[in-house]
Amino acid sequence: MFLGQVLSQDHSYRAAVARLIAHRVARGQRPCSTETSAYCQTRKRLPEELFAAVARKTGQALDERAHDHWLWKGRRVLAYDGPTVSMAKGDHIVEWRRPGRIRSIDWQTLKLLPEQLTIRETRVRIQQPGFRCRSMIVVSMLLDAEEVTAHDLAELDLRSLKQTMQMDILRCKTPELVRQEIGTHLLADNLIRTLIAQAASKHRLEPRTVSFKGAVQILKAFQPLIATQGDCSSTRRQRLYEQLLDAVATHQVGDRPDRFEPRQRKRRQKKYDRMM
Repeated sequence: MFLGQVLSQDHSYRAAVARLIAHRVARGQRPCSTETSAYCQTRKRLPEELFAAVARKTGQALDERAHDHWLWKGRRVLAYDGPTVSMAKGDHIVEWRRPGRIRSIDWQTLKLLPEQLTIRETRVRIQQPGFRCRSMIVVSMLLDAEEVTAHDLAELDLRSLKQTMQMDILRCKTPELVRQEIGTHLLADNLIRTLIAQAASKHRLEPRTVSFKGAVQILKAFQPLIATQGDCSSTRRQRLYEQLLDAVATHQVGDRPDRFEPRQRKRRQKKYDRMM
């Protein structure tokens, strides 16, 4: 129910309980109460560590099954969310020579390091509201500055998690439930990306070319049908899952170079005062 609540456009408790009632009726079971208090109390009793552990486990399982050619320029990318970073205009290529001695490394390990490394240094400015602008040097082994395009840097984009799954505004009030909600969002994100990876592997596609939002929409459309397959044979459930993967693979993101998407609202909000 918690996962369904996260994936649904309506995050309310009443909608979550309503989906449970529809699921029970579809399976020939008695409908439960429409009151949401029991569901809320059950969520509070769930151990907080469970959500983080399951999210990590699903992420590790997906990472272990990823094909090598799916990696971004042959590297594993870690996504972080933090303050805005603006790149400076200039950068330069330098060579780092191996030092004669490093206190934290023994001599045998030091000899295994290359005698020199060719790297690219870039000065960036970190801007965060309420703080002074700071600068730092970013070191990279990607030597061609033009090769790193906006499409490549999109690997670090968390927009699908915040906007498509509506994680930008959390509903829970207490710190414990907020951490549960974040963990559930991460778990749902891992499961959706696992679905995308399986669809991409079946149809020989790059996972980044499959639409995340399209996968969420397809899963929501199939969800009522999946919920009624409990008593069906394994062959029928497998055939339904294969059809689900085929539908997910049809929603591909086109290659749109030099596309400009300013961070602006497309529609004006209605001019009402906020409830404080």
